[in-house]
Amino acid sequence: MKKIVITQYTSPDKTSSISTNRKYSVMCDFGNRTFYFDTKRELEDFLIRFSQDLTDLLFLYNESLSRAFVAYRSLWFYMDEMEKEEVFLNHECDKVIVSLTRLFDRIVHWDFGGDAYHITGDLKLIGTELQGFWSLLVLVTANRNQWADNYRFKLEVSLVDNFREKLASITTPASIKETAISYDEMTTAKELLNHPVDLRSKTERQRFASGLVRLRKQSKN
Repeated sequence: MKKIVITQYTSPDKTSSISTNRKYSVMCDFGNRTFYFDTKRELEDFLIRFSQDLTDLLFLYNESLSRAFVAYRSLWFYMDEMEKEEVFLNHECDKVIVSLTRLFDRIVHWDFGGDAYHITGDLKLIGTELQGFWSLLVLVTANRNQWADNYRFKLEVSLVDNFREKLASITTPASIKETAISYDEMTTAKELLNHPVDLRSKTERQRFASGLVRLRKQSKN
């Protein structure tokens, strides 16, 4: 069975005047977040858990890609070669399949030698490409008025988004997670501050939450 194994880390520099430099560390390509550990045992335990979490996520991505590929090949047979838009979508689907295949192979073949930064970066790219693949299939079914499949594929887009949020959670140190802002807290803050933020928008929610986290930290200092 294929799996992700994270092996690389930064050893502590005992001569440094910076406290974090005197710890073991592992950096991820997700907001350049870094995990720090006081002992080698803590680091090793983390690497085992982290590798398994990323492997589980890769499995979910692969299952989604399998469903997308089957859906695409079913649609491919009926796509009109005389219709310019469908020809374009056909070519775009072929390109994203090649890109995704390369990303999956690069991760499991250890092209980066167990480097968490590059592996999490590729997992981010897989999420983006996979969401784009499903979105292309949404366009194909809309163009062909296949509304049942269109609805199903939109749900698949949302599912990939959930996987991407799972990656964000996996690559977030506990110290950052403790400062997370709940939706209820954002709703209350919006009312108290009379803020124009649209909480239905994921981007605006994230920005608003970041601002509230900064306010929380300032109030504690």
